[in-house]
Amino acid sequence: MILVAKLSEAALGGGRAQGVFWGVMLALFFSVVGVFFSLIMRMISRPIKTLTDSFSLLERGDFGAHIVYNGSDEFRDLYDGYNKMTGRPKRLIAENEGKEIFVQRAEMKLLQAQTSPHFMYNSFWSRAGGFIWSSGSPGLL
Repeated sequence: MILVAKLSEAALGGGRAQGVFWGVMLALFFSVVGVFFSLIMRMISRPIKTLTDSFSLLERGDFGAHIVYNGSDEFRDLYDGYNKMTGRPKRLIAENEGKEIFVQRAEMKLLQAQTSPHFMYNSFWSRAGGFIWSSGSPGLL
């Protein structure tokens, strides 16, 4: 024998009012989850965006870009590594410029030292030669 019982709506869950309640709760749950994930994505994407923007500056030759980060997570390690990486080429460029200036000054002094005796020698002998040869005998022109 099969027994069929008629269940009332109240026994099944309260009807329409309870369905609306669970619908609202489900929508609220997904809203909270959505806000939570958007906050987490912002916490991850903003530091990465800062890092990629700094790399763009570095790519254009701006070695002065320095990133300051107050957090104490993995992004701080990335930023510290970036700052060290950009500091080294800047220091090497400054050293190289200093060496080039030193070499240029040394070359200039060398040229001045070479030019000065020749100039004096040529000036002296051109005057002396003009003095001696133009008159045919020692004396003034």
